[in-house]
Amino acid sequence: MSFYNATGYIVGNYGYVLKSIDSGTSWNQISTGFNSSFNTVNIIDDNNIILSTSNSIVKTNDGGTTWESLGIPNTAVIKTSFTSSLVGHAVCNNGIILKTIDGGQNWYITKDDSNISPSDYFTVYFVNENIGLAAREHDYMYKTTDAGETWVEISGTSQAIFDFHFLDENNGFATGEYGATYKTNDGGTTWEQI
Repeated sequence: MSFYNATGYIVGNYGYVLKSIDSGTSWNQISTGFNSSFNTVNIIDDNNIILSTSNSIVKTNDGGTTWESLGIPNTAVIKTSFTSSLVGHAVCNNGIILKTIDGGQNWYITKDDSNISPSDYFTVYFVNENIGLAAREHDYMYKTTDAGETWVEISGTSQAIFDFHFLDENNGFATGEYGATYKTNDGGTTWEQI
């Protein structure tokens, strides 16, 4: 689920997409024309929405009137995070983080943990166009400050992290396995369990 102003989208299996234009008061099912199972919805603005599957993105630049599908060269995408209609990141279940700078036409590897076991990534989240976080099995976390070109390991949690949410560059939260919830006030350098 994701919202931009009053517009929200919920995505699910077999191409299931719901859209709200009234802050979630009512929802209508819409069709993208694709029946893949979606794992992420990224709303860039009123017109640009990017959904992802395990091996593709499905995007619109006209508010959902028309949709196109573009393949991702790694068929194990778990989640994506787009910071604009052109720049996006994908974490995969085989230790790979990918980046696109042309709206999904081309992708390249920015982190490769495929020689580590276990190596599956769980989530990726960008605070802004430069600062992002990613988490992988078991309790490994990584941070980037250069728009995902390089990733540095950070620590401070003892459970696997499944999601991040930041209020600004310093203040954020992480949730994960067994209901674990953490907060940081220094951009992820240290984490306190709450």
